[in-house]
Amino acid sequence: DVMRNLKSYTARELIESLKIAPPIWQSRFHDRSARDDKQLVASIEYVHSNPVKAGLAAQAQDFAFSSARAYLGGGEVLLHIDAPDGSRLGP
Repeated sequence: DVMRNLKSYTARELIESLKIAPPIWQSRFHDRSARDDKQLVASIEYVHSNPVKAGLAAQAQDFAFSSARAYLGGGEVLLHIDAPDGSRLGP
């Protein structure tokens, strides 16, 4: 349970160092694996749309911490992701 351990560790660190009151994480996190390219693209588009939905940017590519610019061909790729088979994911 990688996500459970990550959430537990980061919550403890935030609570102790920043004196933030729990809960830190929302309880409704559910992880899923993308089973094909269609699901992967849908997940990436969902993540890119979150700052727009939250009112943090007018367009996904305008959000400073988004990879949307790179996916649209107009920005630097900040993080390359390698699939288990050795292929590169993303732009």
